[in-house]
Amino acid sequence: MVRPVADLSGCTGVTVVELESVLNEEQLAAVEAEGSVFVSAGAGTGKTSVLVERYVRAVCERGIDVESILVITYTRKAAGELRTRIRAALRERGRHDLARDLDGAWISTIHGFCSRLLRAHPFAAGLDPRFRELEDAGAAVLRGEAFERALKAFCADRDPVTEDMVVTILADEEGHRRLFEGFLRELETD
Repeated sequence: MVRPVADLSGCTGVTVVELESVLNEEQLAAVEAEGSVFVSAGAGTGKTSVLVERYVRAVCERGIDVESILVITYTRKAAGELRTRIRAALRERGRHDLARDLDGAWISTIHGFCSRLLRAHPFAAGLDPRFRELEDAGAAVLRGEAFERALKAFCADRDPVTEDMVVTILADEEGHRRLFEGFLRELETD
């Protein structure tokens, strides 16, 4: 929004430009929708702007506590961006208290949400309280082992139809075919 300096007391000869976020009709409908909302749209369509405005209105206008709102995003980067933009919007509205409270807010990836929830209640989930998330390399090893066990169980009955189906599915990649055939040979010796 551009305002003449005459509208500002004590300033002369300068024009002040204020940037104002403008939401389109669909975005505004998502912001003003009641209850739980799932926002799904393509890149660059303003999803983050909608989520920021919806969040800020909920805590500023409706008095909802920041720790009672759950926001799940796909990546850590997106969660960080969302938290940063919400914090900035709260500060712009003069709500520095709420901006500080964002450190405890539930804004994360699904993995981050689950980890935080499990850390808060490890015994109820049957976990050692010292558990840790797997790193990518460890997860890849476990996936490979799980695949091996599942494939052995699937092929254990030695049904020719099952074997043909699996070979057909995995045939598009030579390495998978060799892996599958190795499992079949191993089953024969078990």
